[in-house]
Amino acid sequence: MAIDRFYPEGSSEYLAQAHIRDYIFYDPTISIQTMAACAAYAAVLRFATRGDEYPISPRNTRELKSMLNNHCMDVIHSLISQTRSQIPVGGYHLARSLAYESIDNMLRTGDNAEVLLAMHVPTMKDLEIFDATHLPSRGTTGQA
Repeated sequence: MAIDRFYPEGSSEYLAQAHIRDYIFYDPTISIQTMAACAAYAAVLRFATRGDEYPISPRNTRELKSMLNNHCMDVIHSLISQTRSQIPVGGYHLARSLAYESIDNMLRTGDNAEVLLAMHVPTMKDLEIFDATHLPSRGTTGQA
């Protein structure tokens, strides 16, 4: 599935990933803002195309956002390690903040959160993990 509905071709996220894909090893002027936009795009692309990677699916928007933010961090780490650009003091924190803001804005647009959640609907096995019958009752110590 293309992720055009989340980050269309003209978006800063799409343009950033296209630039970084082509110039990561050659362009010493790649900015923190470009890395952040690329990270947001890459996080959504990863989520949309790699369903087998998620043994437990996100059940709500909060869990989805957390998962996408974690993907952003992975991408930012990777980009910082590969880029020829000098990362300014506070650049990592700024990149994370900008990427998270992009993810948040995308999830709040239309029904994007619902569409992404529907890509990985939790199975009954996922839901059994949270079944209250598997939790110890109050007042027990867990000892036999």
